[in-house]
Amino acid sequence: MGKRITVKDIAQHAGVSLGSVHCALSGKPGVSDSTRERIVQIANELGYRPNAIAASLKRKKLKIAAAIPALAGENRFYYQAIWEGVTDYINTLSDYNIELVSSPYYENEQNSQVVEMQNLMERDDISGLISVGYTPTKGLIGLQSVKDKHIPMVLVGNDVPHSGRLCCVLPNYRMVGRTMAELMVRVVGKDAPLLVCAGYVQIPSNFEVVEGFEEYLRESGCTNPVYKVHSSSTDKPGEVVCNLIKEKAIKGCCAVTARSSAMLGRVLEAYQLSDDVYSIGMDLFDETMDFLRRGVLSNLVQNNPYKSAYLATKILAEYLLKDIRPVMPTMYVGSEMVFPSNLLMYENGYYRLLM
Repeated sequence: MGKRITVKDIAQHAGVSLGSVHCALSGKPGVSDSTRERIVQIANELGYRPNAIAASLKRKKLKIAAAIPALAGENRFYYQAIWEGVTDYINTLSDYNIELVSSPYYENEQNSQVVEMQNLMERDDISGLISVGYTPTKGLIGLQSVKDKHIPMVLVGNDVPHSGRLCCVLPNYRMVGRTMAELMVRVVGKDAPLLVCAGYVQIPSNFEVVEGFEEYLRESGCTNPVYKVHSSSTDKPGEVVCNLIKEKAIKGCCAVTARSSAMLGRVLEAYQLSDDVYSIGMDLFDETMDFLRRGVLSNLVQNNPYKSAYLATKILAEYLLKDIRPVMPTMYVGSEMVFPSNLLMYENGYYRLLM
């Protein structure tokens, strides 16, 4: 069986945009009569057959589910941007009969990722799913029911390669760690003691940043002692961080998660340590931006979670509507280093899709 002809193929042959093809084939205004005739002719010559799902949109509603952590407590630091990215892209699909099914989940057993996924898969009307992956084990357990029902799925932030997902959209965490390390040693030197608020050892978006950080130090011949505080190692990470900074004469600190960044900022401010310690936080949200604005944190890494979620939703929608598969299983979004001098660029939110 030959490759299915898509609207993208027609657009490439006709030298026009995807929007022009859609207008021409659906009979909508937006293209000239001559262009419409040429596009229709090319479609016929290529043997184009409309996607059955897209053709039935006016009769049947597509339901895209978003199973993402709820914005409870400190989850709002990171996941608010994820939710906004998903909903904002869905809102661009007003011409289609598409509904977003929000399925926030919590960390308790009654409303965990596994439970919410299973509840969604008990329904017969879910067309596709946006979710996040954690560790390979937890991710596979939570996503197994989706895989079993062959529901198209795109992941955001953390990948679970064997989950059956179409692709995952995420930052290159190892490169983020390398960038943080390079900036750190340029400021504090190649032998000053460093501290890393290292998050969870099981979560790729945490440990890959740490691996990239240490990798850069080794390759650059740095001899900095590196002290790591993992989120699972203590119920009072702030106290541990404060004590290490004082006892080990720490000159540079960085955090690999949004939660640990907020914690680090609170510690540096409460104990008046920000003047003596160079610090890099992770992700932009109200608390970290305020710490940067007031000089409590020295820099922030913007990992663009909004853009990741927006792009992930776009990929899933294009697959469902147009039968367009992602070109690769892993799609990276860029990360930026934010300074007090360029923070203003990020405050109004317009940067989100432009970078």
